[in-house]
Amino acid sequence: MCCRMQWNPGRFQLQARCLRHTRRSTSRSRLRVASGSLLHRRMRSTKLGFECSTFVREGDGYDATSGRGYDRWSNPMTQLSIGYVGCGMSGRSTSLAAVMRACGVPVARIVDGWAEQHFVLHTGHQISARVSTKRAHLYYPSEGEPPEAVWEEVDWLSSADGIVFVVDSHSVRAEANSAQLAKLRNDLAVRGRRLDAKPIVFQANKRDLPNVDPLERIVEEYGARVVPTIATRSIGTLEALQTLVELIERQRGS
Repeated sequence: MCCRMQWNPGRFQLQARCLRHTRRSTSRSRLRVASGSLLHRRMRSTKLGFECSTFVREGDGYDATSGRGYDRWSNPMTQLSIGYVGCGMSGRSTSLAAVMRACGVPVARIVDGWAEQHFVLHTGHQISARVSTKRAHLYYPSEGEPPEAVWEEVDWLSSADGIVFVVDSHSVRAEANSAQLAKLRNDLAVRGRRLDAKPIVFQANKRDLPNVDPLERIVEEYGARVVPTIATRSIGTLEALQTLVELIERQRGS
């Protein structure tokens, strides 16, 4: 049995989570809150079975496992723009929503995928993410100048730090996945960017459903940076973004 409670008078915020009545080490649970004012203290009650924390100043982060606070915004190099791309109904918005929940943002679903979403990873990276929506649903050839209706998305993706390409694992969607990747390659090319030069991770989604392509075939088509996911159950989505962030950092450091 578990429960959650949240107290937010003014700029202070308190969040508590009831734990199952079993012995759990602190390292097995992370408690994160997006904002707070002053770092007060961290409490744990084995009798009541809950742990709660109040957190550092507004805009900072806190890792409940290590017990350390850190400044999320001090280093501008930690700010990353990430685009979620894929064919229609591949799970792009669902994946982003799952990542945001894992980072402490209480979002049930993302209605407007193109609206910029902001959250902070446990690594301290400030993420600004968008879901490419019009490109996925508007048909246009994968060569030449894209239609004016998608110029805003194309321009933003061209300047994004990295891309999570959500692959629909359904066998019948293989052609739609390939077409969307070909459009992405062309869209970046017309803006003077090469897809191969941009950090990208392929998220093989819907792995829990029947009639999916073998993961080996997806890896063979899209390369080694494939992360299997079940976005509706928040499985693998955070790992996919973390893999992309690591790739971006390695590319910046080279």
